[in-house]
Amino acid sequence: MPSSRTRARDADRTATCGALDSAMSDGQLDGAEHRERTATALQAKTLGELAALVDDLQLGRPIPELRQARTRRPARWVGLAVSLVLLAAGFGIGRLTAPASAATVTTSAEAQVDPRFVTLKGLHTPDGFAQLVSDMRSQLGTTSVDRAVVYPDYASVEVAVPGAPARSQSYTYRGGMDGPGTPSSRNAKQPLADVASFDPAVFLRLLAGAPQSLNVTDPTSRYLIFEDDGKGPHVAVYASNEAHEGGYLTARPDGSLIAVHPFTPR
Repeated sequence: MPSSRTRARDADRTATCGALDSAMSDGQLDGAEHRERTATALQAKTLGELAALVDDLQLGRPIPELRQARTRRPARWVGLAVSLVLLAAGFGIGRLTAPASAATVTTSAEAQVDPRFVTLKGLHTPDGFAQLVSDMRSQLGTTSVDRAVVYPDYASVEVAVPGAPARSQSYTYRGGMDGPGTPSSRNAKQPLADVASFDPAVFLRLLAGAPQSLNVTDPTSRYLIFEDDGKGPHVAVYASNEAHEGGYLTARPDGSLIAVHPFTPR
């Protein structure tokens, strides 16, 4: 059984980021908290550091306690890393939330969604991203999002509930929209970001240049976040590698940089 001092793998850091994405999608974390915890997770060196980032969150399954020094734990407990991987890979962000109750808002968009799982073109390619935008438009009736997190092979999309701007609902995309998750509250005055307004040729260049601009050699994990924090729509480019080095940058739809947070050796 792993302890808090067990070294974290890149898979553990990626799985923790997935759990943080879920917590933000169901309202447990706001955007600032999510960004701060995600940046910390990308540079975490031990499982204990990762556990501290999620131990106050409600997740789809309880996360086992790490072994403490000279303290025995029942053999039935599994390790933190395995649990996090199951949470991120086995359930998907849209499935980490509780089932919708009778009070859940049912919308026409929800009724129209017909999940389909097909072989995806990489979402970090012009054609793959264009397909995501097209499927959002046809299946959700909108390309404007509270937040969209786009990985190479899937995406988590949060949109305002039609007719209820103070609520949002999340979908997981793997060639089709799976969802919605349980609706959560949102600030009705918070602006939305239209993913169709972003030019893939612009942000994919930023993604390709991430190793140099973020000082992350041979990145093994990259993803994009599209949102509007009230200061205008932007895309955030995240990258990390197996050496526990990670950073991110933010840019406007035209590609002009807002901020760069490269990996800085300690």
